Amino acid sequence: MFFLLNNKDTLMVFLDKLIIAGKGPIIIVGILFFLNIEEQGLWYTFISLSALSGLAEMGFTTIISQFVSHEHANLKNKNGYLRGKRKSLDKAFGLVRYAVRVYCYIVPLAIFILTVVGWYFFKDQSFTILIAWFGYCILSGLNLVASLLQSIYRGFDRVFHTHLIKAVSNVISIVVLFISLFLGAGLFALPISMAVLLLSALILLFNVDKRFWLQLIRHKIKYFHSWYDEIISLQAKFSVSFFCGYFMFNLFVPLAFKYQGAVIAGQLGLTLTIVRTISSFSYTWLESKLPSMNMMAAKMQRDNLNQLFWKKTQLSVMTFFFGSIILLMIIFLINKYSFYEYRVLDFKVIFFIVLSEASIVCMSIYAIFVRAHKIEPFHYVSIISAFSVAGISFYFMMASDVYYLYIALAIFQWFIMLPMFLVVGYQAMEKYYLLNNQRLEMRK
Repeated sequence: MFFLLNNKDTLMVFLDKLIIAGKGPIIIVGILFFLNIEEQGLWYTFISLSALSGLAEMGFTTIISQFVSHEHANLKNKNGYLRGKRKSLDKAFGLVRYAVRVYCYIVPLAIFILTVVGWYFFKDQSFTILIAWFGYCILSGLNLVASLLQSIYRGFDRVFHTHLIKAVSNVISIVVLFISLFLGAGLFALPISMAVLLLSALILLFNVDKRFWLQLIRHKIKYFHSWYDEIISLQAKFSVSFFCGYFMFNLFVPLAFKYQGAVIAGQLGLTLTIVRTISSFSYTWLESKLPSMNMMAAKMQRDNLNQLFWKKTQLSVMTFFFGSIILLMIIFLINKYSFYEYRVLDFKVIFFIVLSEASIVCMSIYAIFVRAHKIEPFHYVSIISAFSVAGISFYFMMASDVYYLYIALAIFQWFIMLPMFLVVGYQAMEKYYLLNNQRLEMRK
C-alpha cells in the first residue's frame, strides 16, 4: 500500500502523521518513567480538556481552508506569488484578513472557556497543578493562531510546505517535551512544549514562503467582498457539528477522571491516544488531496472527485485496519507478560474501543468528502449523536465501567449513527449537484 506514496504532498503528509504517531510512544515512555499513575491521569485530562479550545473556533479553520481552496481555483502560483484576475485576488486576500479579524475574538474566548472548565475539574487539586493548567490554557488558545495560518496556507494548495512546517515544529516540541519530563518539569512539560510548538510553527511558516506572506500583507484590496453572510450560514452548521464532536472524542477522559478516578482516566487516556493516532494516520491519504478535492467540487468535476475519493478511502480503511491489528497484538502481549499492564486497559476493553473508533473513522472519511462541497448537512445528526453519546457516557461512567461503556458505544455508532450519517450526506450531495446543474443551465 505504501508504494503509492509517489506524490510529494502525500509523502509529506505521511511524514507529518508519522512524526505525530511517533510522538505517542515517545510521550508514553516519558510518562511511564517520569510520572506516577496519578499524574498520568491528570496529564491526559489536561489534553482532553484542552480540546475545548476548538469549541471557540467551531470549525472556523476548516471553513476558511475550504473557502480559500475554492477561491484558489481561480488563481495560479508563479514564482512564489499568487497571480490571477484582480477581483479573484481581492476576494482571496480579503477572506484571509476577515479570518484574522475573527480570530482576535476567538482566541480570548478559547482561553476563557478553558480556564472556567479547568477550574471545575481541578479546583480541589494543588496550586501548582492549577498554575500548570492556566499556563496550558493560554498557550492552547494562542496556538489557534498558528492553526489558522497553517489552514490558510494549506488552502492555497501549499500542502507540502504546510506539513513540512508542522513536521519540523512537532519534532522540536517533542524533543523539548521529553527533555522537560526528564528534568522533572512534570505537568509543566505540557505548556513548555506548547510554547515551543507555537513559536517554531510561526517562525517557520513565515520563513518558508516570505513572498506569499508579504504579498498577503501588502496587497491593497479594491474590490471588497462581504464574507460574513456567506461564512456565518455555514459556520452555524459547522459549529453544531464541531461542538457535538467534542462529546464523541474528548468527553471520556474528563468523565473518567471525575467518576472513576485518576488511575482509570490515565489508562483510558493513554489507550485513546494510541487508537486515535492510528485513525489520524489513516486520514492522511484523504487530507493530502483535500485542496484538490475542494477545487474539483468547485469546478463540478463530480466523476473525478468520486474516483479520487474512493481510491483514497480504500487506502485509509486499510491503514486503520492493519494499525488496529498491530495495536491489539501489542496489548495482548503486554497483558500476557505483565509489562506495565497497570498503565493500560485490559485487552477486551481496548478491542471495543477500536471497534467504536472504526465507526468514527468511517463517518469522518465521509464527512471530509461531503464538506469538500462547502456544505454541512450533519448538524442535526451531530446533535443526536452528541446527546446520545453524552447520555451513554455519563450513565456508564457513574453506574458501571469503561468496558460496558464502549460496548454500548460500538453498538450505537455502528447500527444507528453510521447509517444515518451516510444517508444524510448522500442526500445533501445530490441536492448540491442538482441545484448547481440548474444554475449552469440557466446561464446558458
